Amino acid sequence: FLKDDPFSIEVLTVNGHIKNGVYVSSHLHYNITYLMEADDQERLIIKEDENKGLQWFDFEEALKASTEPWLVENVYKKLNKKIEKGVYKLLLKYTRLELNKFIIAFVVMILAVGMNLITPLLLGDAVTILSKEVIDIKKIIIIIVLYIIILIIACIIQYYQSIILAKAGDKIIYQMREDVFTKLEGLSIHQLNETPVGKLVTRVTSDTNALNDMYTSCLLYTSPSPRDGATS
Repeated sequence: FLKDDPFSIEVLTVNGHIKNGVYVSSHLHYNITYLMEADDQERLIIKEDENKGLQWFDFEEALKASTEPWLVENVYKKLNKKIEKGVYKLLLKYTRLELNKFIIAFVVMILAVGMNLITPLLLGDAVTILSKEVIDIKKIIIIIVLYIIILIIACIIQYYQSIILAKAGDKIIYQMREDVFTKLEGLSIHQLNETPVGKLVTRVTSDTNALNDMYTSCLLYTSPSPRDGATS
């Protein structure tokens, strides 16, 4: 189980109906959902007095497979949204560990954007001066010097931003791997014997690396490079 407490509880009304040749009067149905982790390759065992079939679905496939529109709209979609919110809250929890660094990286990104807005203006001034009959060489030199200085500053800012994000991402992923490893240590001997070693290693390394790319690249790729400003 991923959580000891129920993930969701719904009280549903069930109209009178015939089940297995016997009339069942109207009653309340308690729908209790737990979050657990299982291997989708394991054999599913049908409980014949409760259901007619079992199958593995992802979140979206489950909505399409259901033949009860009311349950889809009022129960299944609610559960899916609750899981998504839980994922966002978990990511936000880890983000708060290095929130200061992300704020600094965001401020640095704003500075980089400002630098890239200036370079096209300088190029425009240079073109205007060069189009005149009498060219002011001093102004051209000043524009070139300013342009080079801005490019250098923009490169330094982008480098500093990448270093900040890399450090923040590394610390977050380190803590995340610690938590995942602690969770694995709490599994029973039977669970560890039944789970392939490669799957456990993947959870600790590869899956967390994917999140590391998100933390270190989300701001880095959204901020323009000096060359983008130069070619605007």
